[in-house]
Amino acid sequence: MMKKTILPMLLILSVFVSCNMETEPFLYRGYMMGFLQEDGSFNGDDGRNYTFTNISAGYDWKGATRLLAVFDVNEELKEGYYNARLIEVALPLYKEPLKSTEVEDPDALGVDPVDVQDAWYSGGCINMYNCFRYSSDQQATHTVDLLVDLSKPVEDTLHIWLKHNAAGDTPAPDAMLEEYNIYRFYSSFPVGSFFPEDKKEAVIEINWTWETGAKKTSKKVKL
Repeated sequence: MMKKTILPMLLILSVFVSCNMETEPFLYRGYMMGFLQEDGSFNGDDGRNYTFTNISAGYDWKGATRLLAVFDVNEELKEGYYNARLIEVALPLYKEPLKSTEVEDPDALGVDPVDVQDAWYSGGCINMYNCFRYSSDQQATHTVDLLVDLSKPVEDTLHIWLKHNAAGDTPAPDAMLEEYNIYRFYSSFPVGSFFPEDKKEAVIEINWTWETGAKKTSKKVKL
């Protein structure tokens, strides 16, 4: 669920920049999704663990599980473990996908426009950069869900549907679209468990509805 009156709770962009960041040495710069660990470290989707040295151990991540982080790697502690300086971070919408076999009416999840501007697979998740329109004069609660089509066995292709329920907060057919705001956000849904264990690669077909009608894209991914 997302409430546009508290958007910062869904997508928080924080910049951790020291005045001499550009002159501070580093091994390389990372940009990736990953999972927060109980000790505050970050397990990147590259399989490595990063400790952000410029973030206090008790930093409040607002209950976040998954991050999209930009960071400079300063030091290798041991194989697979690094100290890093966090530069920028986004907290994506992260939630379990819904199964078509457990949803009686898929349209009840929403048929309102939402766009997929980018998508990639990593960390067992389908990750996306999305957007939708909203008005600034309504207190609507928007929800975004991912529906996995299990009407037939998943072999080489996983069919998924991104669903958006705007609770009535959508432009009327004759509305001036420029009068509406565009909300942009990252999303991440764990879908790795839907593939057979012996699969090495597969195709993920993403379906969604935008203002121009039904859209879809297919991504060939390594599992």
